[in-house]
Amino acid sequence: MTTFADILAPVTPEVFFRDYFGERFLHVPGPADKVAGLMPWAKLNDLLASQGLWTRETFLMTLNKEQVHPNLYCRIREQRGGQAVAPDPGRVMDQIRRGATLNLLYIEGLSPQLRAVANALRSALGMYTQANLYCSWAGAQAFQAHSDPHDAWVFQTEGEKRWRIYRGRADAPIRHDAFERVLTQPTPEERGELAAEITLKPGDVLYIPRGLYHEALAVTPGTLHVTFGCFGLIGLDLLNVLWPMLVRERTFRAFLPRLTDTGAEQAWAKRVKELGQILAQKLATAEVQEALKAFARDRARAAADFDLPNRHQP
Repeated sequence: MTTFADILAPVTPEVFFRDYFGERFLHVPGPADKVAGLMPWAKLNDLLASQGLWTRETFLMTLNKEQVHPNLYCRIREQRGGQAVAPDPGRVMDQIRRGATLNLLYIEGLSPQLRAVANALRSALGMYTQANLYCSWAGAQAFQAHSDPHDAWVFQTEGEKRWRIYRGRADAPIRHDAFERVLTQPTPEERGELAAEITLKPGDVLYIPRGLYHEALAVTPGTLHVTFGCFGLIGLDLLNVLWPMLVRERTFRAFLPRLTDTGAEQAWAKRVKELGQILAQKLATAEVQEALKAFARDRARAAADFDLPNRHQP
């Protein structure tokens, strides 16, 4: 799978963008060799044994829909730049026997196959792409029905997992306290009725657009899937572009009027109006438009491979 067309086959990219993108889920059945090498059991075991690779934020375990404390399955190691966690095989297996799900985050750069899929998605969608791995066992559910603030591409690599897709959808959700309950604990009314129940087998791909409620449950003794989250640019990202530009504006660097001064209300209103006018002028410039486009391209930039000992520019 080196191209977007490879990922979607036999569905074409034209059909996908016309009928599914951002609107409807899509299940693309195997064959099993479609994901060969993406994340087999042998590769997972090698990653788990890698020293200095994992942190508290990238190696997680979940039991009964609650995070397991890292001290219960890892040894904490001090290293340059902070703390790393070293998974303890005995403790990790103990948590798995109890029904815990293993979750590895930000793995998109850990193998050529993962990089190839991430790059194919970035190139076709123009989105920042991040991959997470989920290892779970029959009857154990790590997460209840929820929605994500990004489009999700699920690649089933080992075992089988049943997905339930609901009709309800969160409205343009983002990772923010204001949306936390809507994302993770929807009411039955928000979740809506069951729209589809799909059992993914090795080689299957499932596309779930942002905000659509879903949940998954392993149906075989051991399952592995990799989810690539694709994050599109939103209006709030404009603030990242405006900040370095507004730093150059003295009015934005100056203190606001003190509310304790005489006539403070009028001075405050005047200053806020001035700030708004400057902001409107900036937004109308080609500089902001081009800067935002550059920001979008940079976020979706494909990851390049190193080619040592070659010293020539590719």
